[in-house]
Amino acid sequence: GAIISIPVAAWSYVKIEQRYMGKAMTGANVSGLIFKFVALPLVCLVSFLSIVSVVDPGKAPNEGAVQVPPCENVSRTNVFEICEYNTDGPFRGAPVYLIGDSNANHYKTGFYVATAAAGRSLSISTRGSCPPFAISPELRDFFPASCAPNNELLFEWLKHAEPGLVVMGFSGERWAMDRSISFETSALVPLKDSIMALQKAGHQVAVISPLPSWPDGAKIGPVYCGLVFSLVINCRVTMNLVEVSSDYYWNLSEKVKKAAQSMQVSVIDVVPEICPGSVCETRTRSGDWVWNDRHHISSLAAQKLAPTFRALLSE
Repeated sequence: GAIISIPVAAWSYVKIEQRYMGKAMTGANVSGLIFKFVALPLVCLVSFLSIVSVVDPGKAPNEGAVQVPPCENVSRTNVFEICEYNTDGPFRGAPVYLIGDSNANHYKTGFYVATAAAGRSLSISTRGSCPPFAISPELRDFFPASCAPNNELLFEWLKHAEPGLVVMGFSGERWAMDRSISFETSALVPLKDSIMALQKAGHQVAVISPLPSWPDGAKIGPVYCGLVFSLVINCRVTMNLVEVSSDYYWNLSEKVKKAAQSMQVSVIDVVPEICPGSVCETRTRSGDWVWNDRHHISSLAAQKLAPTFRALLSE
C-alpha cells in the first residue's frame, strides 16, 4: 500500500494540484475535482476489491500438490471414462481401481501418489452425482439419467478386469437429502449389491467413509475466502461436526461403515485427518486449502492422505 501511494501522490500533484493551483474555482473545475478526487478513486477501489475478493493473497488453492497427468480415456466411449496411471511397471502388486462420484474423483491425487510409491497401477472411473452402485431397475429414475448407462459399463468393465483392489468413494448425503426415498433403499442396499458383484468378480473392495458436507449457504473455499471478501461476507472458517453435521456424519456415515464391514470390506475413514478433533477448517494454519467447496477437498488435502491410502495397499 505504501509503495502504491507514492506514484498515486505524484500523479495527484502533477495532474491535479498543479493544474488548479492559483485558478478560480468554477463549476467545471469543481466537477472535475469531484471526478478525480472521489469518483475515479472509488471506481479504482471497487475494482481492486473485486479482484482481491476472489484471489487469495497467500497460497493458491492447490499450491504444492502433485500434478496428476491429464486423463486419456481408454474406454473408447463418451458415456464412460477410464483414466489409467502408473502403467509402465514393473508392478509389485495387484491393480488398484478408484470408482465413484465427484467425491471419489477428488481423492485421485492421494491415490496417484500412493500407488506410484507402492508400484501399483491405478485406474480411475468417476462420474459426478453417480455413486458407484449397480443400479437396479427400480432405482433408475432416482439417479441422474447418465448414471445407469455409466454404471452398467463400469461394472461390466470391472467384471472382466484383472482382479485387484476396488476403492469406492461417494457422497453419503447429496442424493438422499431432498427425496422421499430412504437412505437404506437409495444407498445401503445398492452398496451391498455392488460390493457383492465386485467380490464375485474376484476383487478386494474398500470403501471410503463419506465426508461431511458443509451447511447450505456456507461460504468456504478459495472462491469465497479471499482476504477482502472473507471480511465482507463473513467467510466460513470452521465447522464443528458434533454441532453442525451430527445427523449426517454420526448417523449416515456410521451406517455406511457397518454395511461395508458386515461384508468383510475395508473402510477408510479420512474424516479424522480432514477434520481433526471433529472440527473441519477451510484451510490449515500454514495457509493450505483443505476444502475446494462445501462438498470436496482440495488436491493438496487429498495428497496428504496418500500415507493412509498407501497403508490400505499393504493390507
